[in-house]
Amino acid sequence: MIKPQVSVIIPVYNQEKYLAECLESVLEQKGASFEIIAINDGSTDRSGEILKRYQRHIILIEQENQGPASARNQGIKRAQAELIAFLDADDRYLPDHLAQLVNFIKTKNALLFYGDVRVIDEKGNFLWVQKSPSEIKLQDLLVKNQICASSVAVRREVFEQELYFKNLHPVEDWELWIRIRELGEFSQYNWVGVEYRKHQTSAIKSKIIDAEEKSLFVLEDAFKRHKELNRWLKRKALSSLYYQSFLRFLAGEDIKGARKRALLSLRYYPFWISAWLGLGLTLIPQNLLKRFINLRREFKKWKNQSK
Repeated sequence: MIKPQVSVIIPVYNQEKYLAECLESVLEQKGASFEIIAINDGSTDRSGEILKRYQRHIILIEQENQGPASARNQGIKRAQAELIAFLDADDRYLPDHLAQLVNFIKTKNALLFYGDVRVIDEKGNFLWVQKSPSEIKLQDLLVKNQICASSVAVRREVFEQELYFKNLHPVEDWELWIRIRELGEFSQYNWVGVEYRKHQTSAIKSKIIDAEEKSLFVLEDAFKRHKELNRWLKRKALSSLYYQSFLRFLAGEDIKGARKRALLSLRYYPFWISAWLGLGLTLIPQNLLKRFINLRREFKKWKNQSK
């Protein structure tokens, strides 16, 4: 049996609304041989039924709910191709993405490939193109994860070194990208091949704190491995981490929590201008702040659509 050129791994948990779109976007790919490995991670909605409808065209793995890291790892272990791609069940590929990817990697020595993505809303409407940096050094990745997981493809040889996703949702992908970057180069491809779905989710305080704590673990673990990196890089990375938490608390209209994170961001890196501006926002009357947040969302949407 001839091995496929790409193994597409799709973890699935309660995505009945978008799952068929996702699967169809892969099945419609032309110019490259591929296999689809879908892992039903204990879904309680109709996702299981939908997957069974596609069973002739996919490799289906069923497991109790263990989270996306475990689901992706099961897919990796089952994959046959030399190139392993990741696609979330609510995202979708654009036409010819896999064919372009297969041709692109022939001229590159990188271990991981990534690209820009089209951001769409829950109804599939275009919002903006989320840009990724043309080059990513380890130092850049420690400061902030700028890679969309659904745009990523990784050479199989990486996982033959027992490198897998850790149970660190929602930052398990960032943690793995850091460890892969320690082994070799990344390469950005120059087309938009993926649509990433942006959901209007509520900012739940417990989830924000959980993400913050796991991000702290990722950074501490990485800097233990890289004692040669200067202390200012670590301070900048911690400042960026707390600034991202600040934005989430602000979106959830938790002004006290947002102010605390802005102060922590500035404590670690006082030159972060955005954190100073954020701190100032938390000091204005709440009704004006809510208006500003709404205006900022509309401005960001308009700015990205006009690019």
